[in-house]
Amino acid sequence: IQGMHRRKDGSPFPVELQVTSFREDGALLVLGVARDVSERLEAEERLRQSEATFVQLFHSSPEAIFLVHLEDERIREINEACLRLFGHSREDLLGRTALDAGLYARRSDREAVLADLQQGRPVFGFELQMLHRDGRVLDCVLSSQVLTIGGEPHALTSVHDVTERKK
Repeated sequence: IQGMHRRKDGSPFPVELQVTSFREDGALLVLGVARDVSERLEAEERLRQSEATFVQLFHSSPEAIFLVHLEDERIREINEACLRLFGHSREDLLGRTALDAGLYARRSDREAVLADLQQGRPVFGFELQMLHRDGRVLDCVLSSQVLTIGGEPHALTSVHDVTERKK
């Protein structure tokens, strides 16, 4: 049970209550314990704010970003810039591998990136060609690093389109 108590100065604070009853020498007794949970609730709020900040940064970034589960290589999350760059819908990409979605122009590029990530090495500034949904080849620079999320390895990958600069 959660509730509010008041300090000696009259200020309220949140508590978690635990109550139990028992008999002793024929008498019914009730034992109650109130624990101050202010710090825990404040930490939970800071975590919510931090998560909200990350989500906002992720989705509003001008760089194409996707999060890939390293064990099954499936795309877990993508931002709007990623959808614009590759011309796919969210439904086209989520739950699929980048290979199945046809994002890599050369399988060897995917294998090189994946090999480094699986060894725990970040990838920075890797030049490769990727494919738009309509078949156009995109000259790109990819950076990726491994993050542990929920105890499992994920690759946080950003892709920058340099096609116009290469012309």
